[in-house]
Amino acid sequence: MSVEKIASGQFKGYYSLPGSIGREDGTKNTYVAFEQTMRDLAGARGIAWYKYSPGPGKEIKGFNKQYLPRYGDYYYVARDPSIDLRRQLYALETMLVPADGNTETFNLELNRVVVPSEWCPYYLDPCDTEWCRKCREKPVAMATRATTNNEINWVSFLLRWTWLAVFAALLAVVLTAAFASKS
Repeated sequence: MSVEKIASGQFKGYYSLPGSIGREDGTKNTYVAFEQTMRDLAGARGIAWYKYSPGPGKEIKGFNKQYLPRYGDYYYVARDPSIDLRRQLYALETMLVPADGNTETFNLELNRVVVPSEWCPYYLDPCDTEWCRKCREKPVAMATRATTNNEINWVSFLLRWTWLAVFAALLAVVLTAAFASKS
């Protein structure tokens, strides 16, 4: 199995996955059937793919990750003009859509996903949309802040619990002193 960048034609710059999807974990038939279904759909879905990475050490957490081909450090997301790619990538990274593989549920949940204005994918090729080009033009600090948002949430979470623990300890000391003075 190889991944090839399309060099000419309507889908120049996208990727193709010739030779189908060969996996060794017992899911090869599922992948082959999925790929054939994708190829049968209009709009080059399943023929033209985006090369995508959520970033170092990160993996797709959202919908149907078992159907997203992954080769090396990259996932391949089918080009589908009927799906908002930015919303789809954000949902895949943040687990905002179900992981059970139900396409109908995915489409319903995907419509509810709101992408923060500062969010950008870590890596996407080709970058053929206006929002993607704007992401590439952002300063590195802005892109870093968007990718470390979960880390900031953890720091806030830990600080809240630390303050709660300090408050509980202080309350315990005051109550102990109050009961000790009465007896």
